[in-house]
Amino acid sequence: MGGKMKSGTFIAIFGLVFVLVYGVSGATVDITPDILYGQMPVTISYTGLNDTDWISLGFQPTYVSEESGFMGLERAFILLPFNLTGVWFGGGDGNITGEPMDFFSETYDFSGMTEGLIYFNLMKNVSAPGEQVTSSYYIAGEKESGETTGQMGLLLPLFNPPRGILNVTVLINEDVWQKDIPYMQDISIPFAYVDDVTVQSGNTVNGNLTLYDLSNGLTLYNATLTIEDDSIGHFTNAVLPNGFSGTPVISANRIDINATTSMHGTIADIPVLDITYLGVNPGSSMVNITLNRVLDSEGNEYPVGEGYPGTLTVTPPPSPEVDFIGTPTKGIVPFNVSFQYLPADSPSAFNWSFGDGTPNATVRNPVHTYWTPGSHNVTLTVNRTAGLNTTTKAGYIESKEVTLWFMSNQTSGTAPLMVTFNGTTNVPSSNWNYYFGDGLSGPGPNTTHIYTTPGTYSVKATADITGAKNSAIRYNYISVT
Repeated sequence: MGGKMKSGTFIAIFGLVFVLVYGVSGATVDITPDILYGQMPVTISYTGLNDTDWISLGFQPTYVSEESGFMGLERAFILLPFNLTGVWFGGGDGNITGEPMDFFSETYDFSGMTEGLIYFNLMKNVSAPGEQVTSSYYIAGEKESGETTGQMGLLLPLFNPPRGILNVTVLINEDVWQKDIPYMQDISIPFAYVDDVTVQSGNTVNGNLTLYDLSNGLTLYNATLTIEDDSIGHFTNAVLPNGFSGTPVISANRIDINATTSMHGTIADIPVLDITYLGVNPGSSMVNITLNRVLDSEGNEYPVGEGYPGTLTVTPPPSPEVDFIGTPTKGIVPFNVSFQYLPADSPSAFNWSFGDGTPNATVRNPVHTYWTPGSHNVTLTVNRTAGLNTTTKAGYIESKEVTLWFMSNQTSGTAPLMVTFNGTTNVPSSNWNYYFGDGLSGPGPNTTHIYTTPGTYSVKATADITGAKNSAIRYNYISVT
């Protein structure tokens, strides 16, 4: 937290004097971080900031010039989460170039400032090598409206040279908070990124853990990965790439890794761990990454940056192909075909089309009677969780018509077995007779016969059609036990 100072109605900041008629604010302010690496933001968290409070933000870098020319805080964005009126901008030091300071807001109206980002190009100091330089920049105004609690900030600052000390001063009415923050923009902040992966339930998939922005090589990293919801999936393996040493410690939902290597120079990005996941249940879970420690090529600690999580997405296994069989697939009309749905899943609905113009069936395993001769396509549509699936078997059922035909009400059973036979012809007929295969016969076309002796019997039917004897036989048709 930046230090708080109390002063009277004359407030001096960066050599500039504010004459105030405001009282004590009652606000609290916290300025972070303690050190600026890379282009980290300066965050000013506040509470108790009321409308009509006077606010001033000041930024004063001090540095040793590394070359002749323009130096300083060259560019930045200020984040204001409230509206200001009566806005002042300013800057100054003993050695200013005289070129104007450019401020850009959403409104381009410096009498007032709407909340949002303010972009500004700052005055720069003319300096000689080795010279210590201090420059000052500020924005001030009266809070007009907005939240009483929030965060102001200095975003994406660009310093030249990249090392120095930034003094941040916050004035709210007569209360002042100040903090000196060393900045080292030539040292980047390594961060880690976990790949997003997608896998079907029951299968495995691989993804990488990657480190970014290693400005001075790498000799060690220590990290922890966790699967937020391990009912979705598990870690099954983790392999270091060539050039790294270490043994990942793996459990179902956690990997701990301490790995060493020897890499020099600037490394923009490098995969540091190959991770294997097993998909368990459909859904998604965050895969979190925490960077615990990172050392550069000289064994120095990097500032530890963020870990950007990945997402493990598990999809359902693919639905089995829609398939079925029919028994028999050829016959003399009329004849029955028993259809069977083959996959082991349980669709919520079935729709069978038998290709003969008759109504569709909606049961899992229907029995259908074909009365019409021809070649019939059979189509089955099932309703699964993922939607409708359909398959068609073209010309699957072949049905033929003959002049004389018969069938029975049953074809097997125990003795004594009573069987009813029904016969027909496609034209007028007479003198029907059945030969039951057990040495007995009977008139037809519709008759009943009792089998008294176990055995397998072929049945023959005869009839006179247009003056000629016609016959039909079913071999091994009746089985009696």
